[in-house]
Amino acid sequence: SRVILSAHGSDLNLATKNNLPGRLYAAYVKTGARMMRRSRLIANSTWIAELAEQLGFANVDKVALATDMRSDNVSDAHNGCLFFAGRITPSKGLSFVVNEVLARMESPPGIRVAGTIWDEKEAQTLDSPLVEYLGKLAPEKLMAEYGQSMAVIVPSLGKEGFGLVAAEAAACGAVVIASDHSGLAEVVTPDIGLVADIDSPDQWIAAIEKVRSWTSGKRAAYTRDAQSVASARYNWDRVAEETVAV
Repeated sequence: SRVILSAHGSDLNLATKNNLPGRLYAAYVKTGARMMRRSRLIANSTWIAELAEQLGFANVDKVALATDMRSDNVSDAHNGCLFFAGRITPSKGLSFVVNEVLARMESPPGIRVAGTIWDEKEAQTLDSPLVEYLGKLAPEKLMAEYGQSMAVIVPSLGKEGFGLVAAEAAACGAVVIASDHSGLAEVVTPDIGLVADIDSPDQWIAAIEKVRSWTSGKRAAYTRDAQSVASARYNWDRVAEETVAV
């Protein structure tokens, strides 16, 4: 038989942690890599592919993920708010944006938040007067929020195998601002969105103010082009073709 493995991020990232669970898991993964040295591994980003090679996998290919989301009703206007979609947990960075970025702005925009609560302490951020918590949204409502936001932010503090929210948002006509690291930065290229250093609130402020200053014409041109790029780049036909090739 021919064995093909698929790696999506959290598994290989855990093996890089310099603590007891990380070291134990790294030993486990390295053992698996030696036992399955003839297998092929498909990584969902270059970053994950590099981690796999560091852990001993010899035959590694990259096939980026895709999204079915796309909105054909994109408006030139926006609602004046940022939008965050994801788990309410420290690694996703919501409290960083609210407490360290928006709190430093003279005239901060509001932020609409969708997702499930995984960490009660992080959920305290939802009590901020700047935050409107929407709960978990159905796909249709999520696509609408992407398209009508001033910008979709993806401020992950932890490493991401692939920036799926960023790809979804761009395909729905959003302007994306994301953390400049790991697989997330591979998705958010300049033709998809803007990136900012997670250690620099000033960079996040500058990116938000830049998007807020755009005219409706500039915004329409940017989102139209970004949507076209995202839809072409992150589609399942391409994933299928590249997977079959492997």
